[in-house]
Amino acid sequence: MTRRVGIPVMLIFFFALLAFLPVGAQRRHDPLNPTEINQLRDAMVEPDQRLKLYVTFARDRMTKLEQMRSDPKTTDRARQTHDMLADFLAVYDELNDNIDMYVGRKDDIRKPLKLVIEADTEFQSKLRALKDSANTDAAESKQYEFLLSNAIETVDASADEHRSTVTEVQEYVKDADVYTVAKTTAAGVLVGSIRHTGIGVGRGALIGAGFGLAKVLFTRGDEISLPIGTRIEMVLQRPLIVRQTSQSPRADAVSIPGHNPDSPPDK
Repeated sequence: MTRRVGIPVMLIFFFALLAFLPVGAQRRHDPLNPTEINQLRDAMVEPDQRLKLYVTFARDRMTKLEQMRSDPKTTDRARQTHDMLADFLAVYDELNDNIDMYVGRKDDIRKPLKLVIEADTEFQSKLRALKDSANTDAAESKQYEFLLSNAIETVDASADEHRSTVTEVQEYVKDADVYTVAKTTAAGVLVGSIRHTGIGVGRGALIGAGFGLAKVLFTRGDEISLPIGTRIEMVLQRPLIVRQTSQSPRADAVSIPGHNPDSPPDK
């Protein structure tokens, strides 16, 4: 006959086993504090801001690690070095995950990528300095040498990947800009071909291309500076409705700067 272990006995065994498990195995440590988590949540739909936050958080961990190691009052320095390196690496991995997410969505993240690449160089230098200092105390460094090597390899590989990602982002942003100009040019051709608009197909195409180019300039790349008096054309945010009236043969014409409404439309 098979003897079954009673449920109370099994529960006692289970809780006894938990008592011998490390705390980290019972509860996953979150490297971010509640304030940082809220900041990231608020910037979820803002790639530039969110990636900047991750760079800031990773830099904070590295700075605190340096301060801890340089403080003569620090106790159990090896364990704290291990834990702080783990926090830095966890935040840095989340940064990479977010970069992959935004590249997959084809977001324009050229600006924050510049900050990330600058931070990579900084992190590489500081991690190597930590490795050099660890060589002076072999007994202490044994407690974190594997994690330190992993951090150095991760940042080195990521730095190369981030530089290649800049090229990838530039390519798909360029393709998106071409599509925007082409789409608005086609819309201009359509408007120019409508009877009684007084624009013509050729001028309509030029107007549409101008709208598309303006949109690209104002939504892509670095900020631009326009001197006082510069004339610009803005992209319409609402549909343009052209109605024919009986008040005047040309009352329904669309007003375009530099265009003579009495000139014949382009063919």
